[in-house]
Amino acid sequence: MFKRLFFLLRITIAWGLAVMLVVGLYSSLPLIGQLEFPAVLFTFFTMGLVIAGAVSHLHRVRLVAGRVDNETLDNRQKRIIEIPLEAGEAFDVVEAAVRELPGVGDVRAARDSLQVRAKIARPHLYGEPPLRRWNPLLWFAPDHNLLQATVTPAGDSGRVTLICEPESPAWSDWFLVDDGTNFENAEAIARAITRRIGDRRRREQASAAQTATEKELTEARLHLLHAQVEPHFLYNTLASAQL
Repeated sequence: MFKRLFFLLRITIAWGLAVMLVVGLYSSLPLIGQLEFPAVLFTFFTMGLVIAGAVSHLHRVRLVAGRVDNETLDNRQKRIIEIPLEAGEAFDVVEAAVRELPGVGDVRAARDSLQVRAKIARPHLYGEPPLRRWNPLLWFAPDHNLLQATVTPAGDSGRVTLICEPESPAWSDWFLVDDGTNFENAEAIARAITRRIGDRRRREQASAAQTATEKELTEARLHLLHAQVEPHFLYNTLASAQL
């Protein structure tokens, strides 16, 4: 509850200061600035939409993450993922996982530097938002999120540093929310990497089992041939002794 109240208080204060600045500039205008009704209407309308959008963001984050804390509320997500593969193979796994994300585009992969960068279109979670032109939380909201994955060699394994963030500067986090989309992207990449590593291990186990089966089959054939050859030697020996 404290995290929610602090988040609401933070975004309300940020927008409140911005609204006060706009109202101050409006009041300084000659003639029209003497009319208080437009300023009051603008203040209540804007702050009402801000609080409603912030509450919607809190519910969305809780729905996606199952909890509300500093990590899930943050618009910028960071993950450290250990992959038990050589750095080059880990890079291939990460690149394939990034290319499978819904809405991904403009993927740039540099194998020499072991980096992958991409843009991910932000979905309209509930269709086209109502009052989009008038909703202050969407005035400067970017249409894409950014993703950057860097693989660091660590012996026989690779360490992936994953960063998911909005396509906007850090100061915008005081005014804008991402509805948990970057948290979803980070978790989706982590799940995709885990699934691909699991599939790889299952294929290796199946290949090892097939190799063992083929070895046993080859040994059985050799034993069969040996059993077929032995009577011939016995018959030849007995024929020679009889002669």
